[in-house]
Amino acid sequence: VKSYLEEFFYDWDFSPEFLAGTIQLYQDGNPLFHALISIEELANYTELMDGDTYRKYKTICSQRKAENTRQENRQLDFNKDLLQALLSIQKNPQYWDLDENSLNDRLCDLLRMKYHVDDQSRQGVSLSQKSVGEIDFLVTDGSKPIAIMEALKLSSVDKKYISDHIKKLLVNYDPQGYPRACLIMYVTRKDFGAFWDDFSIFISEFDFPYPVDKGFSDDRSSFSESRNAYMLLLRNNKPILLSFHAIHLREKETQ
Repeated sequence: VKSYLEEFFYDWDFSPEFLAGTIQLYQDGNPLFHALISIEELANYTELMDGDTYRKYKTICSQRKAENTRQENRQLDFNKDLLQALLSIQKNPQYWDLDENSLNDRLCDLLRMKYHVDDQSRQGVSLSQKSVGEIDFLVTDGSKPIAIMEALKLSSVDKKYISDHIKKLLVNYDPQGYPRACLIMYVTRKDFGAFWDDFSIFISEFDFPYPVDKGFSDDRSSFSESRNAYMLLLRNNKPILLSFHAIHLREKETQ
């Protein structure tokens, strides 16, 4: 569709009338011109807009900026809540020996204190392409999408297992394109620092399904028994925040 539209409008005349019509399409929520020219790109043609069109343009820009700020604040709040939930699991010895599903249940319960969380939600397609996928967590705040999440319990950097989960997270289980994807890791390896070093190397060499906008960034402010890192991918020219969160679950001491 986009190539057809580009060919059809290859010689645009950015007249005041054309710009007024374009701005009206943006106000009406029509996706036609979104595929061809962004509201930010129209900043190059503000001098050609009449007074009424320019006021509408500024209103749209203000609304877009306000929504972006709200989205950023939602992600900051969620990040804080997610890390707190993981630390709550980590500090309680009764959870250390639980299997992956039981740990996920506890994490889900903690997040549900503030967010709507669908666990084992069926959407997308499985890796085999033969059935509907089951994502570990879908997190929303009212009608606003927050994150899609996969969690796994690891004793080592199992490259195939992790690769499969990343593919599920970013492609198979997310046909909508959530603004954030989280990979949660419950790590039982005694040398947790070595695990994270190996994981960091693995991710730095990983072939992601979308272009990398900002590479793997380790959050150095983390506790010594947990790690968090972030990167940005571009999916259809929109940024997707991909975050990695690992907590060290020690073995219980036997009496």
